[in-house]
Amino acid sequence: MSLFNLMFMQWISDYSDRFISEVNTCDYKKIKSFDSNFRATINPVLLISAKTKVNSREKTVENFSDKKYMTNNLIKELIHKYWQQTIFLSIPNSSSENYSNKLRSDSISPDKSKQKKFLADFSKALVIGRIEASVIKDISSKTKNSYIKYVWRKGVNLPSPNNWSGIFENKRYSSFPSKMQVNLMQKLKANQFPVFTLVNGFNQIIVTEPSEELLINENLLDKFYKWYHDNFLWQKDYKPVYEGLFFVNPSDAEEYQEYTASKYINSSRQYNLNLFASGLDVYYRMVRTSPPRVQFRLIPDLKEVGRLVRKYRNKKNITFHHKQKYGRNYFQGQPIYLIQPVLSRSKASNITQLVKYTYKIGRSNNEIESDTVFTNYDTAVLAWQKFRHEHSEYKLPSVPKLMVYNLEDLLSRDESDISISQKNYFFVPAQESYYFMTNNEIKQSKISKSSYLNHKMLYAKVWAKRILWSLTSRQPINW
Repeated sequence: MSLFNLMFMQWISDYSDRFISEVNTCDYKKIKSFDSNFRATINPVLLISAKTKVNSREKTVENFSDKKYMTNNLIKELIHKYWQQTIFLSIPNSSSENYSNKLRSDSISPDKSKQKKFLADFSKALVIGRIEASVIKDISSKTKNSYIKYVWRKGVNLPSPNNWSGIFENKRYSSFPSKMQVNLMQKLKANQFPVFTLVNGFNQIIVTEPSEELLINENLLDKFYKWYHDNFLWQKDYKPVYEGLFFVNPSDAEEYQEYTASKYINSSRQYNLNLFASGLDVYYRMVRTSPPRVQFRLIPDLKEVGRLVRKYRNKKNITFHHKQKYGRNYFQGQPIYLIQPVLSRSKASNITQLVKYTYKIGRSNNEIESDTVFTNYDTAVLAWQKFRHEHSEYKLPSVPKLMVYNLEDLLSRDESDISISQKNYFFVPAQESYYFMTNNEIKQSKISKSSYLNHKMLYAKVWAKRILWSLTSRQPINW
């Protein structure tokens, strides 16, 4: 085992809150992140101990300070190095200080180089996910202090599988697609609402990589453990993940493309980055079927969000859905505007009626009325003015009554709420998206045979450039 004496009391309180709060018994949980302040705030002391069962922090530390637990043992060292190691992170106390002094007097305490290597390996294991952590509260003591217990599995010491179906199952949503989800995807596909993402010349979506993944040098065993974890252990994402971005506003997507091209000049030229326009159904399916450690996010129209929270929010014709999260300087998700029914008096009959705004889809003999969902306030106002002109027999208000919600939650409700799923929605993009689609050449979802050949040629071209570069330049190519 290894005992870590924390030198700053406040840091251990903050750090423990990130794991499990108010826990009286051991509650294991996968920890996938490592605080950058870890190295600066602890003083590691290596301990070899035969004791594995822990009842309380004080009792454990007192046992550690016992002389018989401080002897080096080759078998235990091999077990700790190649099979499993248990580590405790605790607040300093008299027993732990006594133990540390005994280690130093017997020359057992490791030198700084070993401590540095230990922390580097520990950090790498946290990133990969080979360490289980639990917060244990000492309810028997007056101070009721907590400490953190780490179980570090090494080598081929693998946890038992949680999911025996392995690679043959959608791990993020095992029941996908349900009947309601199939119905929703069909509606989204029929709407053809465009969203934009960045792809390379092979029609592969560009994803962002967590910075911590770039800092570790994985060996073959690490890669195998990741594969085993993703297929047989994964339950949810705890640490930073690979992210693919879909944009509602094409201008935001273009800005992202320009930033990526300027940040990674060589890769952008080699892989021929382009904007890809797909339907909202593609985004929805990828969110529900993404593999472990990969997530797809919808980036809202940033200009529209800014106008909503600064300008539109206080308008009298605006109301917010009761589940919508918003404030003076924030809004959750992509804003959508739903025109609400209004009571209006007929000019001819002088009878007050409830007038509902709907959009009819299809031919005259087979029209379907749909509830219209706008993603832009100005577009909703223009549509209402046209509706008001076409229904001049009613005394309709000059501006529509709008309820504000977000697109992501609407889709989630549609896939689970029967009353919502039975409705037909017609999603209306902003005029900017319409102009962008009509005036720019964008990759289409369906790939023709000619484009397939172009992808093969691009693949060969990229590798030819790499080979030529490696043969003619002393500088390593940016892969």
